[in-house]
Amino acid sequence: MDYYKYLNRYFVYPLYYWKNKDKRLSRLSLLEKQQYLSKKELQDLQLSQAQDIIKYAYDHTEYYRSLLDSLGLKPEDIKTLKDLEKIPPLTKQDIQYHGDTMISDEYRKEDLIKDSSGGSTGEPTIFYKSLQYHQMRPADQLRHDQWSGWKLGDRIGLIWGAQRDLKAAQSIKEFILSRYIARIWELDAFEMSPEKMRDYVKTLEKIKPSMILGYANALVQFTEFLLKECPDHKIRPKGIISSAETLTSAKRERIESAFKCQVYNRYGSREVGLIASECEHQKGLHINADNLLVEVTKNGKGVEVGECGDILITDFHNKS
Repeated sequence: MDYYKYLNRYFVYPLYYWKNKDKRLSRLSLLEKQQYLSKKELQDLQLSQAQDIIKYAYDHTEYYRSLLDSLGLKPEDIKTLKDLEKIPPLTKQDIQYHGDTMISDEYRKEDLIKDSSGGSTGEPTIFYKSLQYHQMRPADQLRHDQWSGWKLGDRIGLIWGAQRDLKAAQSIKEFILSRYIARIWELDAFEMSPEKMRDYVKTLEKIKPSMILGYANALVQFTEFLLKECPDHKIRPKGIISSAETLTSAKRERIESAFKCQVYNRYGSREVGLIASECEHQKGLHINADNLLVEVTKNGKGVEVGECGDILITDFHNKS
């Protein structure tokens, strides 16, 4: 019986982040309430936050002040969400060429957290986050993780492949944070040999994770191994979250047949974090709408409902 999860949920996890002045749990409390807002209430919240971040960008960054001035725009000209179409979409090339002029004058570059895109569509793009933003963003994931049946303090199995995300093995501090605070057991998705997967089976059967999070294709590969080599396995999470790759209906059904639980689809990116995720009803993905504005566009203009296009994301909170 995993009694430590209760100690972690009500004492260890809150105390650790309170001590480090990390407000993710207070942010989570707010997000849990906001997830029940009506569509109109969410749109009003989005507009207010969009207006705030545009005014902030105009007042505190050289890039956006020059851009809006060149367009003859002022922040107060953005009166509706559709008015955002007046501002050209930001490209990775813009960030690569003008990144330093996008940093707020309220922050010093050397005090910010440096990150980069995965580089899957070309050269990785460098961007920066403030510590406050970095601490706030995990609350989005905690809210959506709970939809899988997982609760704070429960163990998590992580089948992931980005080495910068598998940090637990790099230092004792990171290992303690990952294993005993976040309660994550990392299983490398780039090491999926039969021998490694047998070890993964033993680990997951021992820790009995409430949730497994992984790449869609790595989950499928592990599923095929289980069905062929370990059909009587005892891995029974409450839910599995698939991310980073396309989850087809066939992949979902195959994974569910091996683990006997629901598989939840998730969409996100390194630049803005969690974008959309399924709940237990699985009637589509819930957009992380109180933190991001998600638009489907062609040439920067919104498309009709049901029409395909490019996805544009506006992050309301990364002021740095």
